[in-house]
Amino acid sequence: MDSSYRQTCLRLEVPGRENEQQEVIFIKGNWSDSRFELFITDGINTWICKALESEVKERASQWDQPVSDYIETAERHLGFRQPGSTYGFVDAGDGHKRLSWTFEKQGTTLEWRWKCKPSPDNKKTTSEILDFLMDANIRLSEEVVRKTQSFDRLKLEAEKCLAQSEKFSNEKAELESALYAKVLHRYTNVLMISSVQSLMMKVCWCLKLKKGKTERTARPTIEAGTQWQITSGRRGVIR
Repeated sequence: MDSSYRQTCLRLEVPGRENEQQEVIFIKGNWSDSRFELFITDGINTWICKALESEVKERASQWDQPVSDYIETAERHLGFRQPGSTYGFVDAGDGHKRLSWTFEKQGTTLEWRWKCKPSPDNKKTTSEILDFLMDANIRLSEEVVRKTQSFDRLKLEAEKCLAQSEKFSNEKAELESALYAKVLHRYTNVLMISSVQSLMMKVCWCLKLKKGKTERTARPTIEAGTQWQITSGRRGVIR
């Protein structure tokens, strides 16, 4: 298989012999767009299944599926355990095993089976599966470290942004307080000037009113004095 294939590894619990407790097997898969390979171990024995392109094409035609859909369905169920699917790994005679899994399609439960033959080299097959698991674990650990470091950086940036936001908020509050105080001071001055002007207008009005009353009071007196002078034979107006 070429270097562009995809790899998966599934830990699977399957029924043991004669309904004994479940057995654990590991299924490593190599997947291309037209064929696949399976390497299976129970920790002691190993089996392999190499599905050639012609075999996959024939199986896909039996299920009225394109080859790509058949590969995608098989990879999904043998790369990750699917809820609701029933898996089996039973004897098929002469040391062979039959791997099976079920899935739902348009309300119908379907079962696919592939026959696996004993591996010619148990040690090599088991070693390859373990190497893949170790590499995958290392990659996962490195990814966790990267994600953790990225999270720490994001957390630090978030804390900086929060501190900056609080600083801007405080500065905004201080600026608003200063502007409010300035506006209030100016408004108070305007009110004081307006009050003084209003008071001056009232004083002027009162003075004018008093002056008018004084003139009205003085006019009869003058007229009376003039009349007295005329009566006494004097002419002129007392000034």
